[in-house]
Amino acid sequence: DLVKSLINLLAEKRVYHTPTLVNIENQIKGGGITVEEKSLLDKLPVGMVHNWRAVTPSISENWTESEYAVARQGFENIKQLAFLMYEAGAKLGVGSDTPNPWTFPGPGLFREMELLVECGIPARKVIQMATRDAAAFLGNRFTDVGVISEGKTADIVILNDNPANNISACRSIAHIVRNGQLPSHLENQT
Repeated sequence: DLVKSLINLLAEKRVYHTPTLVNIENQIKGGGITVEEKSLLDKLPVGMVHNWRAVTPSISENWTESEYAVARQGFENIKQLAFLMYEAGAKLGVGSDTPNPWTFPGPGLFREMELLVECGIPARKVIQMATRDAAAFLGNRFTDVGVISEGKTADIVILNDNPANNISACRSIAHIVRNGQLPSHLENQT
């Protein structure tokens, strides 16, 4: 069928596709934000938040219940398409397309990862797509990122739990190592 042919062509040509499912979800749910996101509002550029509020709640503001049902089913279809692309070996990127309305830097990416797992992609693969594969996509311009090894740039996020077991563990950050430097409160413990 046409969809499978297109997916196979994308895989064969090694074309990257970033589903940005979080943006579609945000349009369906409107401008509702989590407590975590609410705490970030004052850290974002004022113009960005102003623009977001200008489109609040969303394009779905005046939808009927039947229109919401169609949108929810369409969203499930798009998630299924993302899984079919993964299964066929197409290159999938992990991105949130911030600054789309109500797509927060950080939490938006975590939600995208959760949605990709909801599609049926194993958490370990989603983590690889967001790290190693993202670095590979950047090509030779950034040869020191994407993997942990001697001589590479050491920006590492240390989590409280294993995201391979539960992708939402990406939200529970214990420490961030930047430029190879441990946080000052950890330096004396090594």
